[in-house]
Amino acid sequence: MRVDGQIALVTGAGKGLGKACAIALAEAGCNLIIVSRTKKDLDGVSKIAKKLKVKCKSYTCDVTN
Repeated sequence: MRVDGQIALVTGAGKGLGKACAIALAEAGCNLIIVSRTKKDLDGVSKIAKKLKVKCKSYTCDVTN
């Protein structure tokens, strides 16, 4: 399934299931807004997204606050 040009907001995108979802969406052509508590983890996901040629904005925050 392709979702070219769509935008997805993924919380918890730095690790685990959130990271896997973000990468799967990027592979399907979706642009990303990713959120996690640690910048280092987000940087890794952003790097993967850029290799897949999708736009990716990352924000470090804790959504429980």
